[in-house]
Amino acid sequence: MIGSAPPQERQRVSRQRRATRPKAEDDMNQRRRLVALFLAGAAATTIGLIEARPALAVAESAFLTIRSQGGGNYSLTVTGHFDLPQAAPTSYSIKIIGEDGWFDDTPVCDAWPLTTDANGNYWHQYTCTGALLNEDWEGQDENYAKVTVFPSGTKSHSIRSNTVKGYY
Repeated sequence: MIGSAPPQERQRVSRQRRATRPKAEDDMNQRRRLVALFLAGAAATTIGLIEARPALAVAESAFLTIRSQGGGNYSLTVTGHFDLPQAAPTSYSIKIIGEDGWFDDTPVCDAWPLTTDANGNYWHQYTCTGALLNEDWEGQDENYAKVTVFPSGTKSHSIRSNTVKGYY
């Protein structure tokens, strides 16, 4: 063959080109490959070659903290997450309940109406007096938060927070 280089020479020239290729060009080629892989996966899912899988759900949670503000008042903070049926801000309520061995007390402090963010996360802080948190006649008090969500179009449900012990 006239004018063609031997295979070893072609491989050497190819390696030299790759070695001298600018990094930006390598990055662009890598991006193209990733986009092509993504598009192939999306197309396969769309036409039913691959089963689409739901995103992993974050466990529902509620966490209560109680901190003294002085003067017999306490700062209560309730944070957590709800698994919502759709990504939209959703109404919820909080009730602080005294925990007892035989039966729990009626709510001592509450807050409503409140709204989660679109992902189901919530955070609320408010003040409650120690007289309300003092749910036991003697000894240490135990309080927890009952957080209820009211998603649009589905049934409401509640989750319970950790129990916070203290002398109020």
